[in-house]
Amino acid sequence: LMRKLLVLLVALVTVAAFAAVNFSGNIRVYPQLTYDASAASFSWAINTRVRLFLSASDEDETTGFAVSLVRQGSSAGEYVQVLNDQVFDTTLMLGAGTYVWKKLYPGETFNITARLGYMWRGIAKYAANTYFWNPYFEVSNQTNAVALDFAMKSGDLSDTLSLYVFAPTATSVDLDLYNKLTFTFVELELFLYDALSGFGSSEINAGVGLKLDAAKALNIENASLNAFAGLNVGGDPTDLNNFLKDYIVGVNLGYGTINGSVAYAKGNTLELAVKTTALPPLTIGADIVFTDLTDAVNNMWLAAYANWKDGLLSHSIYMTYGTDTKKATIGWAISASF
Repeated sequence: LMRKLLVLLVALVTVAAFAAVNFSGNIRVYPQLTYDASAASFSWAINTRVRLFLSASDEDETTGFAVSLVRQGSSAGEYVQVLNDQVFDTTLMLGAGTYVWKKLYPGETFNITARLGYMWRGIAKYAANTYFWNPYFEVSNQTNAVALDFAMKSGDLSDTLSLYVFAPTATSVDLDLYNKLTFTFVELELFLYDALSGFGSSEINAGVGLKLDAAKALNIENASLNAFAGLNVGGDPTDLNNFLKDYIVGVNLGYGTINGSVAYAKGNTLELAVKTTALPPLTIGADIVFTDLTDAVNNMWLAAYANWKDGLLSHSIYMTYGTDTKKATIGWAISASF
């Protein structure tokens, strides 16, 4: 009894030390059956994925921390995780959102925050209403780093500049800069990565992201229309053939119970998707991706799915087929968020 009381006392004292503690995450289990037409064979697996997020701050909300953990495995064998170039024979992986922080200059319209830990930074763009998330645009870095965030807000205008100092090797230092500007219906992102090494070799490594709420800009009611774009350039700017590394453009739109997306990216990749909630409680959708439009028939992915909720659980029955891989998959994903 005394041991239980001591554990309870320690827990109460620990919680009392924080003004705010947030614990969230999700679990996803998805058994699936795959048929490989090229080999005339079946295979199956039960996959599991877990994400855990924990963050806390003190009473003044001037210091705190965040922790992110990920686990993934399947009945066919566990994955070996690689973290910071070291191989760990475990399925528990530190997520790139694990750090401690302190507000150096707290304020409502302007503040400065210092962070130290394992952090992701960059730009990610993809169509919102799709199954495959292909094309998926990302330009990013994730390392241990020291970061300074400068945040400003005035009316509808907000701007955040983040500087990341990190060590690519034990004897070198580099710098990433990320800036996000938001104003009414426009969101603009700029990411300069490996800035010091790039400056020393006269190279530019940069990503640009744009999001435009066209429905808000045009005062369109009862509908959504959002355009997005991403651009990644790097290397010698005089070598135009190799300077443009990646790009994506697309639009997400919706009206009533119907939502759709269109996205096009480098590599001649095109994605078309549609989903509807016209048959509650089901959400029904379909997705088609041409991974290379120059030979669309032999480079096509197809998907159809139906989603619904059951108490704490979310269900998704899906079917996919790839003309390039000649593989068809039927699966049932069960997930829960907390």
